[in-house]
Amino acid sequence: MPLSLSTIEEKVGQLFHYGYVGIEPDDAIRRLLAERHVGGVILFGRNFHDAEHLTRLTAELQSMARNPLFFSADQEGGSVLRVRRGGTLFPSNMAAGRLDPESIRSLGRMCGLEMRATGLNVDFAPVLDINDPENPGIGIRSFGEDVETVSRSGRAWIEGFQSTGAIATAKHFPGKGEARKDAHLALPVIAKSRSQLEAWEFAPFREAFAAGCLGAMTSHCVYPAFDQLPATLSPLLQTKLLRQEMGFRGILVTDDLAMGAIAQGYDAPTAALESFKAGADQILICRGPERQEAAIERVLSALKSGEIPRSRLDESLARIERCKSWIASHAAPSQAISQLHALHAPAVQTLCDRAVNVLRDRGGLLPLSWRGPSAGVLFPNMDILTPVEERTDGDARFLGGLIERLGGARLHRFDPKEPELASPDAARFLDGLEQLVLFSVNAHLHPGQTAMLQQLALRFGERMVLVALRNAYDERLVPRTGTVLATYGFLDNALAAGARALLG
Repeated sequence: MPLSLSTIEEKVGQLFHYGYVGIEPDDAIRRLLAERHVGGVILFGRNFHDAEHLTRLTAELQSMARNPLFFSADQEGGSVLRVRRGGTLFPSNMAAGRLDPESIRSLGRMCGLEMRATGLNVDFAPVLDINDPENPGIGIRSFGEDVETVSRSGRAWIEGFQSTGAIATAKHFPGKGEARKDAHLALPVIAKSRSQLEAWEFAPFREAFAAGCLGAMTSHCVYPAFDQLPATLSPLLQTKLLRQEMGFRGILVTDDLAMGAIAQGYDAPTAALESFKAGADQILICRGPERQEAAIERVLSALKSGEIPRSRLDESLARIERCKSWIASHAAPSQAISQLHALHAPAVQTLCDRAVNVLRDRGGLLPLSWRGPSAGVLFPNMDILTPVEERTDGDARFLGGLIERLGGARLHRFDPKEPELASPDAARFLDGLEQLVLFSVNAHLHPGQTAMLQQLALRFGERMVLVALRNAYDERLVPRTGTVLATYGFLDNALAAGARALLG
């Protein structure tokens, strides 16, 4: 399926993958599609009400463009899941990593079918970073903490997902699990030798490409063993390593060039030009029509002046055209998103139930027999903890049911970043309390929450149960707490799975 591109302006437009702000397409995105011929649109929860609205939206956006569009989303699962209302709540990668490959493959396939049913055809997933407990931005977005788990799980998910005719995107190449800064805010440095990177970070990506993964996304990290430039701007990492040494033939997309790691050192037009020179096929800028327009102009000017040879443009266009043709060769599912969701949700709930991990239950407390106001539930306000996330709204329903099943136990909410046990409300909650179920969210990354966990563990001893809603590493903070379980997520089905593990 050849693209209809007669001018250099139309060809250059295909290199750009843009987002916008608002529930309705604004004049800027309409112009970018109709006049700038942008090749892809990334959609967030801010752009649609629910899955059925998304289905109408992708059709509307496509009607503005002359050529088929890439429609992408960060549909990772767990904490990063754009399609929630009207779509299935897929578990986090770390929850999925506890399952067998066939179950992970089924998750990928279900996710791909639902995306295709809404018109989405590119998932900026899976995350193939091998997580380190101190990483502030990955955590449950990773399949695990070791090469084998991440490589095996990533391959299975990609195989299932791409069987639906949607493109998976292995990210964040060449791996940023050991970053100590969140690239949304600052530039991380991965100070490892090439041999260390080969044995660890690169392995899941090699496995993904061997499985035929058609997309890759660069990380905004510096790898001094290769270059002093971030991977997003490095020809040594993008062209020499990824293309020439690893043999990757799919589309290479930058992470959002408006993120702090890049924006602190480069304006968007400069970053766009340098990333294209380095080897990127799709330049991602998630918001800001002025910088989006300026980025197109900078690349266009460089090609017209001969600063970049036209052959470089032809290389990327060939890959883009090949991938768009591949999508078109796969029919979208015949079932509507509402039908797929009804079919998939029960199966995914079963997998979420299996993924819950009882890390220890030394006193045999589970299932809990605690009932009444002598028992308490301490639950975090589920605000976003990293800029890549979107807000969740399922915890109120969950807590209502949990308190009822606990026979009217007391409930108190806390701020996960700055919890306060000395407040009058917290003091009233704790007064006379005999048993406590404490839900944590990445307490190991927040000193105030760490202190709260440890203080309550001393106070309640074996009469406290810890439920880690995100990373399971919180259990290391309270080694004397006898009962600890991890849900690896906080969406409705992860909370429901946690309740089953708690109460039977």
